Amino acid sequence: MQARRATAGLANLSGGPVAKFSILLLVLIPCVAWTEVIRKPDPAGGTGSLESMVNRGVQPWSMVQFIGLKGGKGYAKGSFSLVLYRNAPRRWFFSKGNLDLQIDGTSYPVPVLTTEQRMTGMYTVATVCALYIEPDLGEKLKTAGHVVLEIRFENRPPETWKVPEHALEEWKRVIEGASP
Repeated sequence: MQARRATAGLANLSGGPVAKFSILLLVLIPCVAWTEVIRKPDPAGGTGSLESMVNRGVQPWSMVQFIGLKGGKGYAKGSFSLVLYRNAPRRWFFSKGNLDLQIDGTSYPVPVLTTEQRMTGMYTVATVCALYIEPDLGEKLKTAGHVVLEIRFENRPPETWKVPEHALEEWKRVIEGASP
């Protein structure tokens, strides 16, 4: 008799509006994909930044952010930062020093500004790596046909990431908007 009551209770829960909304959220949240360019003014210095965030088609990354710095706070006007985000069950330790950015087949060293790993769940680690892109490389990216990032790690084999066309187009919009 108790088993029948428990089953009836679950049936009522699954048919209710709260349960339906919860199930809809569970299905839709992982499917959300976006690409966006955001303008962030800096009220103190009037310089600010322009950012592109892409979270679709950028595997193995969860999200890629390209930031155009418009001067101030010690950064050169027209310099850029590329930030790679990864949520995975294991930590990805980026090598210290430079990574290689290939623009139309020519390789350029790109310094790693910072890396960070943080547990975000019982079995999930968020890894972030920020790279500094000098203004002259930004100019080269404006006309680039294809871009490849050679990434070295301390705890895994190197990874070659071809920047998808839609992400590169977003970066070009940021570069155009952030150039001096």
